[in-house]
Amino acid sequence: MLRMGQTKIVTQSTLKIVSPKTGKPNEGDIKINVEFSSLLHSAEFAQQTTTMAEMRIEIASFVDKVLKQSRATDREGLSIIQGKLAWNITVDLQLLNEDGNLIDAFFLAAILALKNTRLPEVSMKGDNVMVSNTKSNYVNVHHLPICTTFFFIPKIDAPVVDATAKEERLANARLSVCMNIFEDVCGMQTLGQMDIEPM
Repeated sequence: MLRMGQTKIVTQSTLKIVSPKTGKPNEGDIKINVEFSSLLHSAEFAQQTTTMAEMRIEIASFVDKVLKQSRATDREGLSIIQGKLAWNITVDLQLLNEDGNLIDAFFLAAILALKNTRLPEVSMKGDNVMVSNTKSNYVNVHHLPICTTFFFIPKIDAPVVDATAKEERLANARLSVCMNIFEDVCGMQTLGQMDIEPM
């Protein structure tokens, strides 16, 4: 479970052996699935997105896009037999308690879940697929992008980082920036209107 302030997220990685996608015979796949508790009220997200469903899709799409474009994970490493078998990893992220900074919290939870996922060793015996119960290897995670979200509140000069739910509701814009230890910008996302001073 990841805890960032009072925001709490529980994670689970599910593994499945599938046939590779057409056109990508030497790659597996990773899917990010975001879920909110039914106890949360959609009004809390009214200034950011229309509904909780849209918020879930927005977060999952952003995490997935950054992971793919920055090549933080090695999808070729998920191939078992080229053109025949590959791993499909589903990372389920369930929000237990919400107190702001959801994008950063979900992003960190997804990265840590992947980093701690083990892939069992697989072998073939004739036409039978043999999955080891004792031998496994961690998923290759080449670098760890970290997401930082800045919330812009009217009449406050500096943006707010690690905002609470109350601070988020006061904001009229936000900027999320993902970077790794090498200072590479791995992804960015904005919402709302921001006044930026010319350089």
